[in-house]
Amino acid sequence: MKTLPKLTVCVGIRYVRSRQWGYNPDVTVYAVLDGIRVDESHGSASGCGYDKTSAAVCRAFLDNPLLETLALWDGFDPAKPEYGPECCHDTGHGYRYRFGGQGMGVFERLMESNGFDMTRVDGADESVGYRFVRRMPRSFTAIV
Repeated sequence: MKTLPKLTVCVGIRYVRSRQWGYNPDVTVYAVLDGIRVDESHGSASGCGYDKTSAAVCRAFLDNPLLETLALWDGFDPAKPEYGPECCHDTGHGYRYRFGGQGMGVFERLMESNGFDMTRVDGADESVGYRFVRRMPRSFTAIV
C-alpha cells in the first residue's frame, strides 16, 4: 500500500529593525507536498497597533499557491471561533486566509484544527520558526 504524501509547511520569521516602526517581521514560507510540488512565498508587515507577525504570515500564506489550494480544498477546516473575528473568510467556493493581525495563537489553532502537527523553534537571534506536517489524502493531492 502506497503511503499518502506529507504536506510540510515551514514558516521562518526574522525581525528587521526599522527606524520608524521598530522591529518588523520578514516571513518566508515553504510549502512542500512530497514528490508533487514545492512553493515559496514571502510576507512582511510594518506599523503599529496590531500583531505584525501574524499579518506577515497571513500575507505569505495568501501568496502561496499550494496553501491557497489547501484553503480551497473541501476538507479544509476554517476553525470558526464561537465569537470574535473569523480567521478565514468563506468565499462561496472555499476559504481565504484572514488571520492577519489577530495573533500567532489564532494561526497556530487554524493549522492544528486542520490536522497538522506543529513544531516551534525559537532562534538565538530573535528569529522564530514553525514546522507543520500532515499526511494529505488523495482528495487533496488530486486537486494540486
